[in-house]
Amino acid sequence: MASKFVRNEACKGAGLYLGLSDRQPISSLSNDHSGHIVSSRTIIDTCTFTENIAEFGGGLMAELTESLLGTGSTVSFLVHNSSFVRNNASKTGAGAYLKYTNVFIDSGVEVIINLSDTDFRKNINTGEKHLNGLGGGIAVEFTFVSISNASVKTMANNSAFISNRAQCGAGILFMVNECSIDFNSSIVSQVTGSMFTNNKAESWGAAIYTWLDSCSVGGNSSIMSQVTGSIFTFNTAGEYGAGIYTKVKSCSLDSNSSIMSWLTRSTFTNNTALVYGAGIFTWVESCLVHFNSSIMTQVVVSIFTNNTWEWCSHALLTATPLW
Repeated sequence: MASKFVRNEACKGAGLYLGLSDRQPISSLSNDHSGHIVSSRTIIDTCTFTENIAEFGGGLMAELTESLLGTGSTVSFLVHNSSFVRNNASKTGAGAYLKYTNVFIDSGVEVIINLSDTDFRKNINTGEKHLNGLGGGIAVEFTFVSISNASVKTMANNSAFISNRAQCGAGILFMVNECSIDFNSSIVSQVTGSMFTNNKAESWGAAIYTWLDSCSVGGNSSIMSQVTGSIFTFNTAGEYGAGIYTKVKSCSLDSNSSIMSWLTRSTFTNNTALVYGAGIFTWVESCLVHFNSSIMTQVVVSIFTNNTWEWCSHALLTATPLW
């Protein structure tokens, strides 16, 4: 039976709040990573979240904190055939907010977040500063997460992000902050077959904002953002990246590692940025890249039509500051 969460108010997750922790700080974990095992499987199917109001996660908030995921652990968060409409937040994630903080992921564990056939419409983040106002439709955040010989994957498939508002990341915000990715590990965000229309960011990333800050990427490891077969129309950014904005700042890459943004078979039409990057914008700042490693944006078989920005009318801009 379908569930409805309508006109609730709270500090976190006004419609629905889910929290999980083994209450053991990362600083106290043993060196052999033999600490607690946490398993969690959450399925939200055919639910509606409407006109809920919170500081964090207007419609929904789910967070995993202070946990060690070792051999035998499984963590999955699945949202299917659901809708988030006219929810409000004043800080992060107006529609939904998924947060992972102080988590160690080890020994072949796979963490999966999967959104499918879900609509995010007219969700509004009212925050006014860059460190608030994050994520209109959905915000996904990893902060102080350490990954070794494991993978984290966030997927949005066949979903719609329409008329959402935020300071940054009006459709989707994907943030990886002060994380360590090492020894054959990966963090991947994938958007496939989805639509982004009429989303508005007051500053950066109207449809999708990927923000990587102060991360360490070890050998044979990667952070990857993939967008495939998706449509971006009439999105507006007050500054940079009306379609997709990717920011990589103060990250370190060891040998044979990578940070990559991959765009394929997607269309960008009538998007507008007031400063730079009406279609997509990539900014790389103060990063240390070792031998045989790379930070790259790759665009394949995609179409950019009638995208404009205030200073010029280019669709694609990649910037690498020298300071």
